[in-house]
Amino acid sequence: MNPSKLHSCPLCQKVMLKKNLYTHLRVIHKSSPEEVLHVQEQIAKDVEAKGEGTVICPICNVRCAIFESLAKHCEEAHSEDGAEGLRKTTTLDLGLLTARKNIRCNRAGVYKTKATQRAAVSKKDVQYCSCFVTVQFYKDGKHSLDYVIKRVRNEDSSKLSRVCYIVKQDLRNIIAQYNMMPGWRHEDDVTSTQIRYDEKKHDDGIRAFEPPDQNGRGFLMVIITPLMLGWLRQFSSKGVTLGDTFHTTRYNVRLATLMVPDDKDRGLPGAFLLSGSMTTDDVRRLFVEIRSLMPEFSPRTLVTDEAPCFFKGFRAVFPDSATRLHYCTYHVRQAWERKTKELVEVSIRPTVNSALHGILKETQLAEFQRRFAEILVYLRAKKLGPMADYLKKKLSGIAVAL
Repeated sequence: MNPSKLHSCPLCQKVMLKKNLYTHLRVIHKSSPEEVLHVQEQIAKDVEAKGEGTVICPICNVRCAIFESLAKHCEEAHSEDGAEGLRKTTTLDLGLLTARKNIRCNRAGVYKTKATQRAAVSKKDVQYCSCFVTVQFYKDGKHSLDYVIKRVRNEDSSKLSRVCYIVKQDLRNIIAQYNMMPGWRHEDDVTSTQIRYDEKKHDDGIRAFEPPDQNGRGFLMVIITPLMLGWLRQFSSKGVTLGDTFHTTRYNVRLATLMVPDDKDRGLPGAFLLSGSMTTDDVRRLFVEIRSLMPEFSPRTLVTDEAPCFFKGFRAVFPDSATRLHYCTYHVRQAWERKTKELVEVSIRPTVNSALHGILKETQLAEFQRRFAEILVYLRAKKLGPMADYLKKKLSGIAVAL
């Protein structure tokens, strides 16, 4: 197989033929038509840069990747040969899904006949023609920004108006100058968020909001959009994960994300919690909003890191739930390694870390408890009582499934 015909998926890096790649994106990754179109355009640019295009100029045999490139080439290189064509921009709103289709000249192509003798003369003149039509269909009646700019330029053939030279950045500058950004309500971010929360728009998803006090403490916001709520109702019964991170904004707040796994075990966000402190009470507010929207919320498992605030916040709202707590082994291992650097001497640190990593792979509770007890005995024999006390406080007596 010719390697030039193979392309890798931008999402999973799987290598396949180009004709299979687009189906792979739609079926496996559930990509939208717009996303598939973007991949097609990017592949066309890469192919054209390598000179491996399949659209061949009928005059000089230059290879192009797409018909639009062929038309531009003919306009620039063969205008005196009558191959420059005439550009026109047309739109059709047929109520179809967003898609793009190339309509070729009826005199381009290869004539194939099943007749045993010539009965008529073929209209096919060349294999590829610079005359083509690109049709884009939009189900919502909207148009791309590129189309709007082209339309404005074509309507003024004199090119005397400054509008003819507008570019995308000009529109972005207008949006910024007149505060037309979606979701923007005020120049102060907290005030803008407060106004959006007071609007109580269903699609906005801001379920709870508490601005910070004069000292900058106390900020809290819970976001659950209708799409997130649908994912919670559809997938949360199998289990959820809850963890937080920081440095997601320029403000000193932490972001906690409640994730649910879909049918293909891909993580989908079910709720967001932005908080300046991330305490048990903050997490409780998150689950209070979930309970108000979904009283039947009862995942089989809740996976978190070692921070106790997540499970305690859940239990404060759902005390009778049969949900089991699972620890994320990656975060547990990170916490243990940080603690060994602090409390364990360098000479035996690899031995301790290796033993701790080993019990994280143990799936039987009885065996896990036995090996964990051996580690505690070893640490105390090496006069590492603080490390043993830390591990015992964290895990001793807790039935965890790893």
